Amino acid sequence: MRFEEHCQRCHALLGDRFDQVHIWLDHFAYVPSTLTHEAYYDPMHRQYRHHVQGIIEIRQKWGQPAATAAVVHILDDLFPGGWAEEDAIRIPWNQSEYLRMLGH
Repeated sequence: MRFEEHCQRCHALLGDRFDQVHIWLDHFAYVPSTLTHEAYYDPMHRQYRHHVQGIIEIRQKWGQPAATAAVVHILDDLFPGGWAEEDAIRIPWNQSEYLRMLGH
């Protein structure tokens, strides 16, 4: 999901766009290429902050409403076909668990 879509979804669900949350979660999404000198999208960026420890860090930075926005963002990225409330338990705990879920 693109940045603007994350923001619009949170606004619809939570009444706020939470731009800073989406920027922080996707900080590592674009990697500079030494060959083309342009950035490319790396879906593996999610291993760094798309997990429970990332949500905890967001809660510490911006409070519980921002942490809720992070959960929405992460679920939308990890379950693009849709999710139910019980899917929240499927968010990986940390980077290692995220990589294990992918089979790495």
